Amino acid sequence: AQRYATTTSRHLADVFVFIPPRRILELSVSLAILGFTLAFMLVGGLSAQGLVRGGFFGLLAAWGGWKIPHHALVILKRRRLRKFNEQLADSLVNMSNALKAGFSIPQAFESVVRNGQDPIAQEFSVFLHETRIGVRFEDALQHLKERVGSEELTLMISAIETARLTGGNLTEVLEKIAFTIRERTRIERRIRTLTAMGRL
Repeated sequence: AQRYATTTSRHLADVFVFIPPRRILELSVSLAILGFTLAFMLVGGLSAQGLVRGGFFGLLAAWGGWKIPHHALVILKRRRLRKFNEQLADSLVNMSNALKAGFSIPQAFESVVRNGQDPIAQEFSVFLHETRIGVRFEDALQHLKERVGSEELTLMISAIETARLTGGNLTEVLEKIAFTIRERTRIERRIRTLTAMGRL
């Protein structure tokens, strides 16, 4: 139980929602008890058959209540990732413009932090903080990629690493990636719209 609470709390911290593991555990236990009580009262009874039926459905409801924080986290992370990807295209254009103006790559990240919105500003801010406390630039990029878990961000990081090694034109690459992300987002939205009725 404590391990589950600690893991859930750590994942919540990844999306910048800081809740102590003890609070997560208390919430899960409370929801489990509430689920069991409600299910037992609704379908159970004092007879032998009612006790068995109430206990069975009560346990199912308790398990569902116990898992609610985890499922809420999954939904929260999915929404955050979608918002991050939507913000990434504009941020890449801003970074490209900053590089054209003579800024370095870290300064281009700083421009996104200053002018961007959460969650991308939060994630890039953590990345910059790591580089300032001595983490190697390449390692901080890997931490950013692992923390966010975005395929679009992976494209950007690969482009930056390649440009740093080969001296390629990073500004053009970032603009092309921004265009690719916008098209991908547009297609995904179209697919969600077309399949909304079926999923419902």
